[in-house]
Amino acid sequence: MMEQDDWRLLCGGDALRGQFLEPMTSNEINRRFPGKRHCAFCLEQMPAEPIPRNQVWFLTADAETCVCSDCFADFREYLDLQETDDFF
Repeated sequence: MMEQDDWRLLCGGDALRGQFLEPMTSNEINRRFPGKRHCAFCLEQMPAEPIPRNQVWFLTADAETCVCSDCFADFREYLDLQETDDFF
């Protein structure tokens, strides 16, 4: 749950206000967009190796910014984050 002074907003999350993000599994992101990735809010590292239980992450249209599912849920309303399936 997000609080007004949530430390995760210090990482520049406000730049994502009103953005559309596409949900993808961590395995799919690693396969299609290789490279080290982390959540733009909490800085959690995306697993580099395939994992049995695919974690859902959210990716911006330019494939440069990832958001973990927990942070997406916490900031969705506050930052007006939108879910889409039109990018990839």
